[in-house]
Amino acid sequence: MGKKVKEICKLYFVKKSAVYEIYKKYDENQEIEEPKKATGRPAKIDAAGLTKIRKRLIEKNDITLQELIDELSLPVCISGLSRTLRSKLDSHYKKKTLYPKEQEREDVKKNVRNGAKNNLKWT
Repeated sequence: MGKKVKEICKLYFVKKSAVYEIYKKYDENQEIEEPKKATGRPAKIDAAGLTKIRKRLIEKNDITLQELIDELSLPVCISGLSRTLRSKLDSHYKKKTLYPKEQEREDVKKNVRNGAKNNLKWT
């Protein structure tokens, strides 16, 4: 027939109670199901919340994370929302490109248009 419970325990590194529980479930259903593993903390934002976030991002794509949390009353912090956007929605928060404020001055714009890189001299 088959192996003894003690042999199964040694072979699969499980307790006797686990083997007996599988036998019991097999007698009831005539099939063996793999146990479902629920590990880790459950997500604070469910599928409906993700849909609301996605819809709001499509409507207003320059919204900040804090504004998104406030408008949708999300139960997460800014870093948690950022991780959710990256992992579940495959999206990311786009930062403004930083550049020197001097580029906005008229004399710098004029020099750039004329092809001059820098009109300052080192002393």
